[in-house]
Amino acid sequence: MRYFHKVIYMIAVTSVIVLNAQTNNSIKIKKATVEIGQNDLVFSVSGLVCSFCSFGLQKGLSKLDWIDKSKHDKGVFADINNQYVMVGIKPNLDKNINDAISIIKSSGYEVYDYYINPEGEGIERHKIKEAPNEK
Repeated sequence: MRYFHKVIYMIAVTSVIVLNAQTNNSIKIKKATVEIGQNDLVFSVSGLVCSFCSFGLQKGLSKLDWIDKSKHDKGVFADINNQYVMVGIKPNLDKNINDAISIIKSSGYEVYDYYINPEGEGIERHKIKEAPNEK
């Protein structure tokens, strides 16, 4: 019976390690679990209400030279239901995230946070503005 307990213990430990590895590369935005890879940048936004909104953001953001247009749809994915925008970023290129924030804001949307995973091992959150539900 002791062998059985050791096997169960090893399975439990392995499961915890796997779950922790998954949570290091994902975040929760509203109801969505968003996986953020090393070459992704995610903005938590508000104001996206239709596919035309996402098209406008895609058009503006895809003009930045550090956006990887081979990912998503011309480098940009907008989730209207969960209010986030994910962009693919080219590795080894200087990126001015403030340029992307300016494009999003000038398009009429609020930006609350952005998330990056520079080493692929853990997500960094950068707060831009306090969300209404955080007050």
